[in-house]
Amino acid sequence: MVHGRLNVDGTGVAWWREEDTQPLRYATTAPPWADANLGALSRRLTGHTILATVRSATIGIPTALATTPPFELDGIAGSHNGFLRKFREATAARCLAKLPEALVGEFEGLSDSLAVFLLAAAAWREDPDLPLAGALVGAVGTAARICADADADCSLNVVLAAEEEVVAVRFARGVEPNSLYLRNTIEEGTGAWLASEPLDEEPGWTPVAPDHLVRLTRSAATVTPVRIEL
Repeated sequence: MVHGRLNVDGTGVAWWREEDTQPLRYATTAPPWADANLGALSRRLTGHTILATVRSATIGIPTALATTPPFELDGIAGSHNGFLRKFREATAARCLAKLPEALVGEFEGLSDSLAVFLLAAAAWREDPDLPLAGALVGAVGTAARICADADADCSLNVVLAAEEEVVAVRFARGVEPNSLYLRNTIEEGTGAWLASEPLDEEPGWTPVAPDHLVRLTRSAATVTPVRIEL
């Protein structure tokens, strides 16, 4: 972690079982070690796509279920490792101005991470044929430009997941980006792992360079450069 110490402000997971096109979601404001339900749930939590998060709330943004990732809407789930600076003062209002009112009204709270997810969800809802990577890169670009206009730093490691695909971007403006690692074991039959830090001591964890896009499917894991226009 570049900009924090502990992730104690919430735990969440979204997952797709084989027969599901919509994700199941579990979230709590407790850290994982303090959630009495998580141990029993995790032993039964199986799926071909899983997005799990722990949260360290941006200063000034409250801890609440509504602001605990991963967020879910229209069959996609998302999470954000980072922040938008000056969120209360400037960037929140500018994000809201980019969103349809009906979309904002579907959530009971707002955070910088949720705002970034909603930017992607709005693009996805407007054009269901838009590639998931297109929705992600567009949302990161919009958030970065909003911060640039407000003279605010931003850290934007963002992940979107759907039934058959996961995409992620590692990007920051004005600060060092948080880390992102990929472990591709698809050829061994155990899928691919994407994490902010290596989850174990197994070989094969590879750091994702800044300004790169990761795309995971059941058959491939690719990492390509991405240009975020400011």
